[in-house]
Amino acid sequence: GNIYGQTSGTGISIGNNIYYNGTNNIYKTSAIASVYDQDNNGNHIWSTAQSGTAGATVTLSQRMILSNAGNLGVGTTPPGNASNNIRYVFIGQAGSFGSGASTNGMSLNANFYYNGINDVRINAGYATQFTQTAAGDFQFQTAGTSTAGSTISWATPLIISNTGNATLTGNITSSQYRLSALNTAPASATDTGTLGEVRITSSFIYVCTAINTWVRAALSTW
Repeated sequence: GNIYGQTSGTGISIGNNIYYNGTNNIYKTSAIASVYDQDNNGNHIWSTAQSGTAGATVTLSQRMILSNAGNLGVGTTPPGNASNNIRYVFIGQAGSFGSGASTNGMSLNANFYYNGINDVRINAGYATQFTQTAAGDFQFQTAGTSTAGSTISWATPLIISNTGNATLTGNITSSQYRLSALNTAPASATDTGTLGEVRITSSFIYVCTAINTWVRAALSTW
């Protein structure tokens, strides 16, 4: 083990089975090598190399980096900056999770990051995110395929509110539909209701066809 400095961009390094000879990183023994760097740009970098031959040049693979913006990349170099106190942990080439946006508590993301102004696609293709907002809501968002670096416009197909209500913009396919309990019938055909609301009782199915306008169909046994 050793602590050493380089002039080729790295400020200070802590190495295991590795040293710098002025030109290259070199294996000290025929074994695995690893190094932790604090570079001149303020980044913290962890790298490893498979077993090599003593005296041979080491080819390091970066495994993790904590950028000077406060973003952590595992198996990748994190894009983004330190704007608006947003921080991300990037995993692989497109996955990340982060927190600190003005409206979001925590988000799990695929193929995008926030650049301080907009959500930006990392690679060409689709982007998705699952967000736990500061208001206590859960949001599932998607964006259609586009080019790398493009600004994302989100659609929100599913929201689960902090009151337990769910809003879905698409269709539900299920093997069974079951109420947790029968509903309370509207008091009259002009009782308070919203368009599309459905209530089921032991005697009728009620459908609200317009604001405060109900119709019903009777149920019968067989």
